[in-house]
Amino acid sequence: MEEATYFSKQSLSNLLALISYQARAHIAASASLPERLLLISQYVDDADVFEPYIEIGGNPAGAFSALLKPKDLATLKLNSASWERMQALQSVPSIHGAIQDKKGTVLFLGENAIGAVEIAKSGNLAVLSKSEAKHRLESFCASEIRSRSQSGMRLMGVFPSSEGATLRTADGSTIQLTRAEYEEVMQGHRLPPQHPLSTHMQSKGTIVMYSNPLMMKEGEALRESDTVAFNLQRAYPEARIMRDPLSKNTAEQVKKIDRFAIAKPSDLLVIVPDAAKPIPRGKAIANIVPDLKKAGANVTVFTGKEKASGNGGKAVFVITGHISSELAEFVRSVGGAGFFRNNYVIFNSCEAPLTGQLIAEINERYGAIATFSFQGNIQPSNVQEYLLDVVHNLDGKKKVDLIGYLRDAVLKQNLVGTFTICQEMPVPVANHD
Repeated sequence: MEEATYFSKQSLSNLLALISYQARAHIAASASLPERLLLISQYVDDADVFEPYIEIGGNPAGAFSALLKPKDLATLKLNSASWERMQALQSVPSIHGAIQDKKGTVLFLGENAIGAVEIAKSGNLAVLSKSEAKHRLESFCASEIRSRSQSGMRLMGVFPSSEGATLRTADGSTIQLTRAEYEEVMQGHRLPPQHPLSTHMQSKGTIVMYSNPLMMKEGEALRESDTVAFNLQRAYPEARIMRDPLSKNTAEQVKKIDRFAIAKPSDLLVIVPDAAKPIPRGKAIANIVPDLKKAGANVTVFTGKEKASGNGGKAVFVITGHISSELAEFVRSVGGAGFFRNNYVIFNSCEAPLTGQLIAEINERYGAIATFSFQGNIQPSNVQEYLLDVVHNLDGKKKVDLIGYLRDAVLKQNLVGTFTICQEMPVPVANHD
């Protein structure tokens, strides 16, 4: 067969596979959105291989355009609050993230490597090469980090690779980490004082870890970014590090947290679940309630009937337990009762995918200014010790900033955490050409 054609067996196989995508696209027209996106994603994975054969076999992008319409983008909730978008995108595994610009919407897809398709406002779909998708993502992120950073709020993006990691900073420069240096950071170890990262971490201003478009839902990129944020905070405890899906509100929220101070135990509100509605591993922590009340902290045992009063402005410690569906129900009930609105929430539960979803809801759905959460698993005994330390060392004579005071208390228990801000951020939109 090979002697009778101009093509090798592999070339013929690639050509037939290309042609088959057009037929499969027509068949998939009535399939569910996740199924249609999976087909497009599979093609994106191999698009660079098929590119030489498009002139002969045809470009399936036209057929794919019929599979993805503006109304389909609406179901992905790309312009909704991040907690709603997280829920919508979690049901579509093929999508890693998205950006919007004047041309339309870019969806980052692919199983083996990140590729992308661009849906123009006219509805036409174009498949981007791997290199073009990488360039669009990197250019977008670099511009966002540089243009949206402000005095007192410096964005920093972390982009891992097989060689280590590149850190993009607010002034447009980059800090390169070797594989060995990146591994040190990921273990919470400080790099030498003369290293550019150490110099950067010790400079003034709050560092906000930039959430790039691939971090719109639970996945490897988001998990790694969170791990970097926690371990940088452990390695450089004097630094102020926060996490945030970037929005127009970020800078103002950072200022609020930076300025927030507490002086006396009554500045704290501690919420614990009612014993009648137990949460796994929640009872042990609730045992310190008498001590907290004796020290002067405001303690609310939440039964579901209580309603918040006042205009906020408190540090709200949510004493929960093991991350679970029961905990999620408790958090949403507390939020619905108004206890999070305009407050600074300290969420005492272990790190898990559900934790990220709940933090987004606490901030966006229920109006918290920011939510502090912990890395990894936390033991009830550690929570008891740090919280009692926080309450007992407030003497009412002088104000202490919440960030530094809380950071020092949790580090004594070998815990580490950061504040997350995520208020009503739609899909990232380029504010540049």
